[in-house]
Amino acid sequence: MAEPWSFNYDEEEEEEAALADERQAEQPVKNGILFVIDASTAMREPGKQGESPLHCALRCAGTVLLNKLVSSEEDLVGVLLYGTTKQHNSSDFRHIYLLQDLDVTDVPRVLALEDLKTYPDKLEHLVGAPVDDVALGDVLWMCHNVPQKLGAKRIFMITSNDNPNGASLALQRAAKTRAKDLRDLGIRIELFPFDPPGQHFDFERFYKSVMLENLCGDRKKIQGKDDESKDESNEEEEEKEEEDELAWQEMAVSTRYEELLTRVRRREMKKRIRARLPLDLSDNLRIGVRMYNLVLERKKPKYELVYMRGETTRVAKPKIELVAAMSNTPVNRKDVQYYFNFGGVKVQFTAEEMAEMKDLGDPGIRILGFKPRSVLKRHHNVTHVFFLYPDETAYEGSTAVFTALLEVLASKEKVAIARYIGRKHTGPRLVALIPQLEITGQDGQVVPPGLHMVILPFSDDIRHIPVDQAPQPLEEEVDLAKKIIGSLTMKNGFQPENYENPVLRKHHEFLQAIALERESVETLHDSTLPKTDTIARRIGKLAVQFKEMTGLPTDSEATSVYSTATQHKKRKTGEQVMDDTEETDRRKVMRSEISHSTVAEMAAQGQLNKLTRDQLRAFLNSIGIRSASSAKKAELLEAVQSHLFTS
Repeated sequence: MAEPWSFNYDEEEEEEAALADERQAEQPVKNGILFVIDASTAMREPGKQGESPLHCALRCAGTVLLNKLVSSEEDLVGVLLYGTTKQHNSSDFRHIYLLQDLDVTDVPRVLALEDLKTYPDKLEHLVGAPVDDVALGDVLWMCHNVPQKLGAKRIFMITSNDNPNGASLALQRAAKTRAKDLRDLGIRIELFPFDPPGQHFDFERFYKSVMLENLCGDRKKIQGKDDESKDESNEEEEEKEEEDELAWQEMAVSTRYEELLTRVRRREMKKRIRARLPLDLSDNLRIGVRMYNLVLERKKPKYELVYMRGETTRVAKPKIELVAAMSNTPVNRKDVQYYFNFGGVKVQFTAEEMAEMKDLGDPGIRILGFKPRSVLKRHHNVTHVFFLYPDETAYEGSTAVFTALLEVLASKEKVAIARYIGRKHTGPRLVALIPQLEITGQDGQVVPPGLHMVILPFSDDIRHIPVDQAPQPLEEEVDLAKKIIGSLTMKNGFQPENYENPVLRKHHEFLQAIALERESVETLHDSTLPKTDTIARRIGKLAVQFKEMTGLPTDSEATSVYSTATQHKKRKTGEQVMDDTEETDRRKVMRSEISHSTVAEMAAQGQLNKLTRDQLRAFLNSIGIRSASSAKKAELLEAVQSHLFTS
């Protein structure tokens, strides 16, 4: 059995699909998040927005539960409160209330948490009055019960107390020891602070030492090991350290629910490495880099087919079997051969030969030279931009060499031109490496250091659009246009995070309504629609003046022209519609007709692929060869070539 060989495939889509399959195979089945929320007196006092930090924390936990219900139902989520009069935990610790044990999310758990955040009196009755003096070591001890077979194990601690157990150094040392034990077990602590009443949260008093001492201690362990002992587990450990350091740098105090939810969602998303690749600076100098996607379009999750005729619903697993068209017998995939039609002969290739022909080099990045940064234009960016960061686990000394390259490129305002091969059996692409130096602010790192890798287009991808000579505007028209643009310019610039995708939002709202068995979904506000009232208020008179000055039709004139055209279209009779249809069919037939000599000439020049499917079918019909209406273009091409070479 042979299949035609074609190079017409999208390498980027194939690479994305393969990487997605690899990630799905690598990532663990379940992840775990335990919300550890301070319920002391300060956390229950209303803030500037009229909502207490405790209420914000419960709302945030409820939102995460709801999202897990519709997107990652296998993940485990739990909620633990401390600083309560009543106690409810397996170790019988005082003032610790396990509100929801770490378990998979279901509808009753979501509704129970919604009920508590909607009616604060129920929460007060359930957990009791606030207690301010709670041993933080006991709270962290309760977190040891997180199952060890989980993938990512994290504790989201929400508190406004920047110095817990400040009166007892022994209790603080015990808490730090518990935090270190959690780190050794692979459980990461993420801190989400609120400002205490009338004060600012001071990280220096306690939590900075807790977050960074563990980090430094683990680094010393890894640096003391031999190169031979740096296996995959050490690489994962270094990734966790980097995530901890980035989390500390990104840490900021929340003041309201929206800020807290944004920070929780940012930490909830695991920073996955897209690829680990070698970066060759010369024949004798190679370092390791990690490649990230900084920005990606969020898409709807893939749907799954469900079999519902049995006693229980089951997810249908697709299975592909190859069957011979002539004998209707199953065919082993190893027996499939590929061919290329050359001179009327089917030249066959095995799967191994096909793989060898597609192998254009090992994956990696090789620097070819350097160019001034000014040669790189905006229209050269045609696809996703990747971000490169040094990978010390691949080659020792990679960070030092990478930093030197980054600083030299930035100081000389240069970009590196390199060859990039992302995966096996994918073609090489030319890329530009743009340096980006670190920028820090009051809350830590704002912009990370690294290299942006821009995939450069081929020459055929850049089309030169002919620009006709346009009439030059008057100076008064230019000044008026500047006023209009200035009136519509956003003062703080465009903030993409303020505009949610309405399609995705509606999709998730419907899924949540189905999961919670709610009858309807509230009407959602589409923030992407233009604010017509604001636009009219700012440039109403200027827009009318601009149209009059440039001769553009006003709104009333444009509406009149559209109405006239619509009425004229409706007055068409049935005979006129039939005449138009016949004329369209006649033109279609004329476009499909092609002479025998033209087809033979195009075949000799290897240009048969330029013919359309209708032209190929029309040619075959003209020589007496009938083809099915559902025949593919490859089948029609093969029939035309067979006729030309045999005649």
